[in-house]
Amino acid sequence: MVRSKNQVRASSMSPVKKKANKTEANALHPALAAPTSNVGKKKSIQRNKMPGLKRKSKTPYRPGAKALQEIKLMQRSTNLLLTKLPFSRIVREVMMNFTGRDLRITPEALSALQESAEAYLVQFLEDANLLSIHAKRVTLMAPDIILLKRLRGRLDPCN
Repeated sequence: MVRSKNQVRASSMSPVKKKANKTEANALHPALAAPTSNVGKKKSIQRNKMPGLKRKSKTPYRPGAKALQEIKLMQRSTNLLLTKLPFSRIVREVMMNFTGRDLRITPEALSALQESAEAYLVQFLEDANLLSIHAKRVTLMAPDIILLKRLRGRLDPCN
């Protein structure tokens, strides 16, 4: 239902009153008096015409600049990249597949496993990136990872 402003109509029962001008309204009731101060009034500021204010324009980042900032930020930090809860779920799932039982693991062992897994993954992706750069590409592709697995040999934990 659409809301609209309805005009109040005088009913046939009540006599129609004529509109009073401002001075008569002030005399009738003090709440109807016009405000004398500027309190509560908003000034309309036209920012375009004010010489001192400059509007900041959002400059877009160049391609790859944001990615480089994120890489530098991650290299400076020492926190883990993977979140702990999903990693612990994967570890428990792998342990269940190998043993067939639900085994417990201490938080220290889980954090050591996570640090070593992240170190391995970072090193693996760095080497795969070197292969893509060698192929004169910027994008890491599946053939780079396949070639890296082949170059590392069968003794690599990834194979």
